[in-house]
Amino acid sequence: MNTYLKSYLIEKNVDLDDAITIFKRMNRILDNTFWNENNSSIMNDSLTEPLYLVECLEKKYSLLTTLNTIKFLQILTKLYYPEDKILDDAYDDIINDCLAIYETPSGYSKLTYNDVVEYIEKKSLYFLTLADNHTKYRNFFLLTLLILECPLKLNELINIKFMGYEGVDFYDTRDHEIVILKKHDQYYLVKNNGDISQQNILELKNRTFIKLIGKYIATYLKNYNCLFSIASGKPITKANISNGLINFTRKELGIAVGIQDCRRLFLSHQDF
Repeated sequence: MNTYLKSYLIEKNVDLDDAITIFKRMNRILDNTFWNENNSSIMNDSLTEPLYLVECLEKKYSLLTTLNTIKFLQILTKLYYPEDKILDDAYDDIINDCLAIYETPSGYSKLTYNDVVEYIEKKSLYFLTLADNHTKYRNFFLLTLLILECPLKLNELINIKFMGYEGVDFYDTRDHEIVILKKHDQYYLVKNNGDISQQNILELKNRTFIKLIGKYIATYLKNYNCLFSIASGKPITKANISNGLINFTRKELGIAVGIQDCRRLFLSHQDF
């Protein structure tokens, strides 16, 4: 660790051994692409995607470890992005959310899978019959996909391609990692591993989801190469899709529900 960084961390009352531990932790969850020990530098722009980082941390570490790590990353952010008030606010929001869950976990555990399903069923008529902006509909559609059909991971969500042209078949998806395919008015989620014989195909059957995806494709889909995009059709970032779902559910459900939370809720309902 170089002298400048050491001085900065000491000034912020950060224990240097703890800092090294967190650097190593971040390299573990990001495949050694976070911290370059040789020149004491952040190797990519991952600090600018705090929502993605917290989801990665939550998969492997306790809430307290996640919270302490995010607090440290915010300190780093103030060093590397000192003028970015929006980014600093994003870290504040995440820290406050983690603190709220840590201090009052019972309040968050009250939300069940059935609660979210009930909300989706009640609100689906509104979204299907009334016009709404792209972002709000996309967030509701995303929640429906994760809860009613398949709890996909963040990396998968930003890479989903839609294919629904006449005559399309499963073989046509082989060059894409993940596809939602429409074939003979049926929808399928197709995952490819580079070998057509190893395709993972899931038929999407939920009636509410089928209605919602139909409207989404007809009205809001601007870019078939990315099912989820911003309103202009440009590919969505990990931060945008994570932040969008959290803000949407916080407003609609009274509790912030992230992509990883949807996965937990879905799996809690399944008989594994």
